[in-house]
Amino acid sequence: MPIDIAASAMASLLEAQDETALAAQLKKVAEGMGFEQFALGIEINRPMLGRIRHVTNGYSPAWQRTYQERNYISIDPTIRHCREKDAPLIWAESLGGHDTTEFWAQARSHGIANGLSVPVHGRAGLSSMTSLSRDKPLNPTEHETTRALNRARVLASCAHVATIRIVAPALLKQHKPQLSNREIECIRWVAHGKTSSEIANKLFLAEATVTYHLNKAIRKLGAQNRAHAIALSVALGFVD
Repeated sequence: MPIDIAASAMASLLEAQDETALAAQLKKVAEGMGFEQFALGIEINRPMLGRIRHVTNGYSPAWQRTYQERNYISIDPTIRHCREKDAPLIWAESLGGHDTTEFWAQARSHGIANGLSVPVHGRAGLSSMTSLSRDKPLNPTEHETTRALNRARVLASCAHVATIRIVAPALLKQHKPQLSNREIECIRWVAHGKTSSEIANKLFLAEATVTYHLNKAIRKLGAQNRAHAIALSVALGFVD
């Protein structure tokens, strides 16, 4: 793929309106670069709230099933590298040592023998990882390898920006507990140091009703107690 065409194709990722369109464009760019399969992983690290992970997956359905069933995410050396480092990674079966022998053998059987992964560590705890793979070996010459890595870096940067705009908001909304307006109101008053009795007087409710709303909010938040619920509510933006 000529450089100008490659740049245009990568930039078109930024025009995708949804994840389906983003995946289709990633597939097109990957194939133009000589790779049959791809994956775009995103990880959002939320303080106190844990991590959210999601993959826009261009690998074969058979490999996706094998990967999930055997929990390969726990030993995948490409993920380990991209979490810890900023530099792109060209795959090698020596990665991960003896513990990943089966992983690489299974990957080869699904046509995922050779590839590269590029991490992008962004702000607000959001990181992404773009991987490209194919069955045949990468061109061994230094020039070809450098060119492939440079294009992969640009692709990963475009994919990261597109993911922030398209995928991340939906993930955050999906993982945000749905509290009612009354539950949020009660939590906010607790955050201001009010007791259930005092909140009941302010809202013209029975104290038992306030306690009901607070207990329901605590359950939805997965909190241990009121103090924990306040901390989680702050992290989620329910309480300023």
